[in-house]
Amino acid sequence: MKKFLDCISIVGATPSKFHGTKKYVSTGAVATTEIDESEVVEVTYEDRPSRANLSAEAGDILFAKMQGTRKTLLLDSETEENIYSTGFYAVRANPEVITTECLYYLIDSELFLAQKDKNCSGATQKAITNGGMAKIEISVPALSEQGILVNKLKHLTQLIADKKKQLNLFDEIIKSQFINITAHCFTDFKLSEKFLRSNLSLIFAGYYMGVLRDTIPIRKDRYYVCKYFQIHRSRAHVSHYGYLLCVRSAAG
Repeated sequence: MKKFLDCISIVGATPSKFHGTKKYVSTGAVATTEIDESEVVEVTYEDRPSRANLSAEAGDILFAKMQGTRKTLLLDSETEENIYSTGFYAVRANPEVITTECLYYLIDSELFLAQKDKNCSGATQKAITNGGMAKIEISVPALSEQGILVNKLKHLTQLIADKKKQLNLFDEIIKSQFINITAHCFTDFKLSEKFLRSNLSLIFAGYYMGVLRDTIPIRKDRYYVCKYFQIHRSRAHVSHYGYLLCVRSAAG
């Protein structure tokens, strides 16, 4: 086991003054290991948010400070041009101990996340600090073995990404077929009195519905299909997964 701080150097600096605009990447704009471009905003040097105050170089690794948050980025020649939130730590691999790619996979692991979370501190929002990182210990393979390990991890990561693409495509096919098969059935659909008296009617009366994925309209302003949704009432919640025909209330 090695001390984490022996494997890295903490880097990152206040952005140098620039003209025009640059992309600002907040912690919310990172989905695990990728930047969500739809959440990235253009900022000027003078008008950037107070947290938009971190710049780093290609080869540096960024990870979210906040407890329970798994967001990791390995910067390249393109992403090093961005400005990042101070909600990230920027670190650089110690080449005498660990390669950049091996460090990236290690920081993105559940084992590292567990240690990071264990050593977070703070009164309201807990986050990792320099003092907390000093307590983290990691298992580092020999330098001669790290290249082999990284290649295997890259292969597995690509397999997972390919499977996700296939599942997403399959999901879209199912969704489109569901609409084609069922849409015509609901032209004059009405809720029965028995249904309204049942517990299931609570979905449409008094509960809050939060759609976790996109909704599919079936009939203008009246019926829609919801995939993956959650129903909240007070502090309790019931999660449902799959497709559900929903009826819009008069209030929308």
